[in-house]
Amino acid sequence: MSGQGAEQSCLHLLDGTRRAQHCFLQVADRCQYLWEYLPGRARNRAQCWIRDLKCRPSQAAACPLRALYKERALVCAAQALRTAAPRPWVERVSWCPIPPSTRFGAADYDDRLVRLLELAFAGYDTDIRPLIRLTRSLPADHRGCRRVSLAALYRLLSVDTAQLMKRALRAELVLFDDVLTTGKHFKCAQARLQEQLGPMSISGCFLARRVLPAKRRGVLGAP
Repeated sequence: MSGQGAEQSCLHLLDGTRRAQHCFLQVADRCQYLWEYLPGRARNRAQCWIRDLKCRPSQAAACPLRALYKERALVCAAQALRTAAPRPWVERVSWCPIPPSTRFGAADYDDRLVRLLELAFAGYDTDIRPLIRLTRSLPADHRGCRRVSLAALYRLLSVDTAQLMKRALRAELVLFDDVLTTGKHFKCAQARLQEQLGPMSISGCFLARRVLPAKRRGVLGAP
């Protein structure tokens, strides 16, 4: 994580050089992140938290120790996000978690992102709504060798109109996820929402962004 400790929590704006490592993002996309995540062996506490957060509910149910680690990771990540995100900004925007790879209502559906946001901003005047749904479960990108295409993922996302109609959205909508990889899920969710909302400002906030090893980077000299 480029020397960053998990205790050093501040939101970083994704600049143009780093954006190039997330191939689906565009110049106009505004994304923020807490940490940098290098795939492979966990190198510090924040990477361990990301790994434990991604433990599937069925795995946590089968192993009390993994369930404990997952809950601890959720609490620690929520505390870090609360420290990093200025309260006036948190209360000025609407928050929408990007849906997991398992559709809502399925046995292994994971509500960790909603829970994390609710815990991070407990006591705040927040608007947290799961506006986007997945119509069919998919293999998680980080587990499978064949990734779903941008077009296929877009077709499988829908806007939850019941959530949307609860009340008016705030001036900006923030899509929230644990790890920014290619930016595919962010762009598909953003596009689906803009179909409904028009030219509303939709930005991204992530616990971590994936950093590619030097040999896999698409831009020479990217950090």
